Amino acid sequence: MPDREVAGRHPFHPALVHFPIACWGLSHPADLAALTGTRLVFFGLDWWAVSSLLLWTGVLSAIPAMIIGIYDFMQLPDEDRLMQVFYKHVSFVGMAWTLYLVSGYTRLADNLVLSPPVFLPALISGVGLICLCIGGWYGGQMVYKYHLGIHPAE
Repeated sequence: MPDREVAGRHPFHPALVHFPIACWGLSHPADLAALTGTRLVFFGLDWWAVSSLLLWTGVLSAIPAMIIGIYDFMQLPDEDRLMQVFYKHVSFVGMAWTLYLVSGYTRLADNLVLSPPVFLPALISGVGLICLCIGGWYGGQMVYKYHLGIHPAE
């Protein structure tokens, strides 16, 4: 099995993506709880505010992961099949980030963060979650199928 170690080290990008993924993954159930009228209060915030906070935390914390991802990309071997998977990964995750940004913006417009939940921002973030899952699957393919960042057995 070929050595796909990235520049003599484990790539940092996979280590940084878990936090924004967790934030986005938790924001969607909070959206659903808010939309269904669940009135559970979490540390003094309703579910819509919790969801909005998680969504924006995910958007902002994904920026360093993207920057490190660009650096890790420059270290990848230039192989056609690997690059096809990489571009699919970047496309879907980029769409997810953009959808979460739009959903977050629509929550801020007219102070929707503090107002009752609105269906459109929740729908947009739900589509973002689907794109994120597809993009994450392609990211997993780069590790498990193409063995990026995996040291050969010594």
